Parts: sequence; structure tokens; C-alpha cells
Amino acid sequence: MKLKTLSLALALLTLMFAVSGCSRDPNVRKQKYLESGKRYMEKDKYREATIQFSNALRVDRSFAEAHFQLANAYAKMGSYQSAYAELMQTVQLQPNNVKARIELGNLLLAFGHAPDKAQEQANAAELVDPNNADVHALKSGIAGYKHDRVTALAEIQKAINLDPNKPNFYIAQSMMRVPDPSNAAASEADLKKAEALDPKSMAAHLLLARRYEEAKRWPDAETELKAAVATDPKSLPARAALANLYLRQGDNAKAEEVLRKASSDLSDSPQGAALLANYYFGIGQVQKAVDELASQAAKYPKNLALQAAYVQALIQTNQNSKAEDLISRLLKDHPKDPQIQVLNGVVLVRAGKPDEAIDSLQKAVKDTPDNYFAHYWLARAAEAKGDMDLAQTNMEDASRLAPTFLPAQEGVAQIAMSKNDVFMLSDVADKTINSVPKSPAGYLWRSEVEMRHDQVAKAEADINTAMNLRPNIPIPYIALGRVRVQQKRSAEAEKLFNKALELDPTSVEALKDLATLDMIAKQPAKAISMVKAQIAKQPKTGGFYVLLASLQANTRDLPGAQASLEKAMEINPEDATAINLYTNVATSDGKPEKAMQVMERWVQAHPKDAAAYATMGTLSEQMKDKDKAQAFYQKALQLQPDQPVAANNLAFLMMETGQSTDQALVLAQTARRAMPNSPNSADTLAWAYFHKGEYSSARDLLEDAAKKTPNDPMIQYHLGMVYGKLLDKDKASAHLKRALTLSPAPNTADDIKKALSSIG
Repeated sequence: MKLKTLSLALALLTLMFAVSGCSRDPNVRKQKYLESGKRYMEKDKYREATIQFSNALRVDRSFAEAHFQLANAYAKMGSYQSAYAELMQTVQLQPNNVKARIELGNLLLAFGHAPDKAQEQANAAELVDPNNADVHALKSGIAGYKHDRVTALAEIQKAINLDPNKPNFYIAQSMMRVPDPSNAAASEADLKKAEALDPKSMAAHLLLARRYEEAKRWPDAETELKAAVATDPKSLPARAALANLYLRQGDNAKAEEVLRKASSDLSDSPQGAALLANYYFGIGQVQKAVDELASQAAKYPKNLALQAAYVQALIQTNQNSKAEDLISRLLKDHPKDPQIQVLNGVVLVRAGKPDEAIDSLQKAVKDTPDNYFAHYWLARAAEAKGDMDLAQTNMEDASRLAPTFLPAQEGVAQIAMSKNDVFMLSDVADKTINSVPKSPAGYLWRSEVEMRHDQVAKAEADINTAMNLRPNIPIPYIALGRVRVQQKRSAEAEKLFNKALELDPTSVEALKDLATLDMIAKQPAKAISMVKAQIAKQPKTGGFYVLLASLQANTRDLPGAQASLEKAMEINPEDATAINLYTNVATSDGKPEKAMQVMERWVQAHPKDAAAYATMGTLSEQMKDKDKAQAFYQKALQLQPDQPVAANNLAFLMMETGQSTDQALVLAQTARRAMPNSPNSADTLAWAYFHKGEYSSARDLLEDAAKKTPNDPMIQYHLGMVYGKLLDKDKASAHLKRALTLSPAPNTADDIKKALSSIG
């Protein structure tokens, strides 16, 4: 008995070691993770699948099958950048993996818009398996992308010959036949063949319905779309297409009925629940749309995406307080949800709280780095704060992640123009033309580049392309008008600007260009009269009052300019352009205290606006309150350590009041880095160098500044003082005398006279 017991114990011990050995075997572990991930894929649990496939790769980074399966999971989740990276890993580890190369080629073609790279994958796959039908289908798609219909049809026919039972091949062939009207019957036959092979083919039903719609075969189209809805009751495109069919026939009641039912049946999807609301938005019944979303949001309070859609509708209709209330409630329940963080950021940007917006949006970007919308709004928040480096980085990320998202491309273009970066503008123009060829924007940006290179004929061609694409928007007419101004063809320019204003009676740019023509002709009264006439037609356009104020200031009607700007600020209290111009006008009119009142109201609403505190510091100096000025500059730098105006002015103030020269030098250097072309920053840094005894450095900066602004008495005074220290009495005397003739401030004039008398 003892012997048997010992044998049993040894057997159990051996089994334990065997099991333990298996659990430690990396090949067994990685395979278990792989199989677990595949089971999750079968259940459409893609996020869980990615975790298991990633676990397999932690065991073995060169496990090609795990990379391939992880790519499939990412693709199902819509994370195409990640899918691309995993497919690239797969083909590097397994160069003969034909399926991976085909999927990589299709991904490059569909989402990377890279036909040449897709062709490389197709060629490599064909070398391994020349009779693979999917390889020829990929080659057909590449040829179609390049508008080579002959090759595209030949390749898809090869695919069909190799595998005649794939419905998608017939669908692809049908789409390639479409441009030739003589192939209409064959195209229809292809789609019917696809339906016969797969009666549940949603694509076949929808495309066949579109063919029937184009031929105005309404009953046939309706039959196909109803079949599509029956095939997949959760299909948004099918419901939307059926509603659009009724709209095309003028049957709005039936369309609304379809959309109402869809919004009810698909309430678990935010897009589905919002179908009816989007319809109302589309026909201009905005409040009805918002009410519909409010109703759906109340009915399904746990549907987070639907709540988010309601927030977006409130933002879109400028119901900011309601949006803030709703988003604050959502944040309590979902503090880490990236979608809610993004919407919170949008609300905060619109509320003039860029710092808080940046915090919220940076969390969203960290959690979802491929979220182009989060990057876009983070850029907008950074712009509002004045952090242009952060703005540019995120706007470029948004444009890269979503090449067809025009607001991001427009943001990059605006940054390029503000920096006068022609290469950057040319790049975004070309990318936009390639990704959204039906948008006028890319052609207009490219025309701007061409005009700067004096390529007038090319610029006109691009502007005309934009005009042909969208003949009812004002921007191309404005662009062409500006070309005519440069060509000194003012009469034609005037007609084009008037056309733009006719298309959009609220276009500030068109009215400004018309006013500019009058100013060039030295007819300011005519310009002012014209702007006032347009204001009478469009009294709620705040930008018109800002334009009027700039014209009034130009003619020294400072009280009139202030009144116009007060009206602009009444219409839009968030108009920073109006605020800044009012500050300048009131100061020029000898009323800095009025400007200070406006700025105080502004910082109450925007307590983290560093530039506003810098302006208040400047106003305090003009009001002879240096202590208050210094406090405002320090507040600005506390909020934004590189705020250039605050750094520049505080540096000068510290030198003027005998404070630390070392600190002043650091501040002056900060200002100069931010404003490298500013004569003012050059003067301040030069004066700091003067106080540090670095006279040659000071001289070089001041000579450059004097070339740009030869009539600035302070620069001439400082240059005279520097030359005095360099023992060049003639130049010192010349610059000091020049400074006196330029009417410096009384205190400065006294200092100049003392310096002159000391030279002798």
C-alpha cells in the first residue's frame, strides 16, 4: 500500500510539473492569447480582442499572426492608423503573407490615398500567388483610383474568372461601368448578380436603388431600399436613403415618417437617434431639430453619444449656458470619457476659457491620440490663449488624421498665412486639392501661393476653378478682385467685390476691399458712406462697425470710431478685434481710462487672458501709474511666461525705475525671441545691453531698428547714447539731435539735452 501511495504521489507530482511547464511555455501562452482574441472577434468584442492579441505580442513581438489579427481588430474599430502599423509589421515578418498584403493594399488605397504604395503590395502578393482573385481585385481598385478604366475593368474581370462567386467583384465591376451610359444595362446586371449570390448584400441593394433613382424608376428604387432596410434594420444608410428617395419625389411627409421611425428604432445609436433632428437641421428648422434631440436625450438618458449630440446641437445654436449645464452633469457621471472631455473643451473655448479648455482637450488627446476632432479644438483653444506652437502642432495633427476635414485644413492655412510661410501654405493647398478635389478651398490657397510668386495666370486658373466649383460663395470673387487690384484694374475689382457682397451681404471682407478701393482713390468720405449704407441693410453684423471704426480713426474722427466700436462690442462682446481697436482709439483720443474700463470688463470674463493684462499694463503706464503697470505685466507673465508685450514693457520699466538689470535683460531676450522683427523689442533689448555695458550688441540692434522706423525718437536717442559710449562723438551727436527734432516726450527731451551737453 505504501508503494502504491508513493507511486501515485510521484505521478501527481509529475503531472503538476508538466502542467506548470506548459503554463510557462511561451509558445503555449501566446497561442492561448491568440485563440482567446479570435473568440472575442467572433462575438464582435473588438476592444477585448485587441487586449488579447497585444498580450500575445508581449510574449513574442515577432508573432506575425498576432500582428495580423490585431490589425483586423483595429480595422473593425475604425483605428486605421493602428491597423496600418500592424499590417506593416505582419508583412515585414511574413513577406509571403498574401492576405496581409492585400488588406494592407486595400487600406492604403481607401484611407491612405496612396495608390503607388498599394501597387507595391499588390505586386508583391501577385509574385507569391498570381492566380489570387483578391490580388486582381486590388489591382482593379488601384487602376480605378488612377482613372484607368480599361485596366480596372480588365483586372476585375480576371478576378471574376478566378472566383465567380464573390458578390463584391460584381459590385466593383458595376461601379466601373457607371461612367459609360451605354453600360447601364450591364451595370444593373452586375448588381443583380451580386444580389443573387448574396441576397443580404447591403451594397448591392443600395447601389441598385441609386441606379433606379437616376433613371427615375421610383417604384424599383423603393423596392430595393425597403429590401435593404429588411436585410439590416439597423442600417443607417438604408433608412436615410429611403427618406431621401421620398424627399426627391417631394413627399416630405413620408420622408419624415421614415426618419421618425428610424430615430425610434435606432435610438441605441447616436446617429440613428439624431436622424430626424438632422433632417430638421437640413431644411432650416433649427429649433425643431434641437427640440427633437432634447426629447431623445430625455428619453434615453444613459445614451452617452446621444447626450453628446444634444450638447453639439446646443453649441451649434449658441445655447451655451444650456450646453454648459448639460456638460457639467455629464462630466460628473463620465469624468474620463474622451468624447465628453472634447465637448467640454468646445464649450469652454466658446465661453472664452482657453486654459480650462486646453486642460480638458489635452486629456482627450492623451486618451484618444487619433481623435482629429480633439486635436482640432485643442488647436482652437491654444489659438485663443495665444500659444501658436501648440495650435500649429495640433492643427497639423488634425489635418493629417482627417485629410477631408476642411476646418482643420483651413486652420493650417490660416497659421501658414499668419506666419507668411509660403511652403506650409503650398503643402496644405496641395493636400486639400488631393483629398477634397471638389472643395474650392485648396485652389484658393494655391492661388495665394502663386500670386506671391508672380504666377498670375496660374493663380487666375485656380481661382476660376474654385469659382466653377462653388459659384454662389463670395470668396473666389474676392480673391479674383484682389488680383485685379494688383493689376491696377480697379473697375473690374469693384464689380467682383460687389458680386461677393451681393452673394453674402454680411461679408466683412468684401466690404473692406470695396472700402480699400475708395481709400486708394483718396476718397475716405465715400468709403465711410458706403459702409454706413451697408450697416443700414445689415445692422447686426458687428464686423461692419469695426470696419467703420477703422475708417473713422483713419480720418481722425476718434469719437465716431469709439461709438462704432461700442456698437460692435454690444453686438458681440467676445469680439477681441473690436476690444483691441477700441483700446487703441481711446488711448489716441487721450482717454486711456475709458480703454481701461473696457479691458477690466474683458478680464472679468477672461481672467486668464495674458495679453489683456499686458494691455492693461500699457494703459497704466499711459495713466502714469508705474506700480500698477508693473503688477499687470507680472500678472500677464504669471499666466504666460513668454507673453512678449508684457516681457518687453516690464523690462523697459525695470530699467527706467532702476531695478535689476539682469532680470530686465532676461525679459528683453524673451520678448525679442517672440518678436524677432519688432523694432520695439530690438530697442528694449539694446537698452538692456547698454545697461550691461555690451555697447556693440546694442548698436547692431538699434541700427537695424532705426532702418525700420527712422522717425522713432526713442530709438534715435538710445542710438546716440550707445555711440557716445563707443566714443564716436559725431554719430552720437547726430542721432541725439535727430531725436530732438522728432518731438520726444518732455522727460526724454530733457535727457537728450543733458546727453548733448555732456558730449560738448
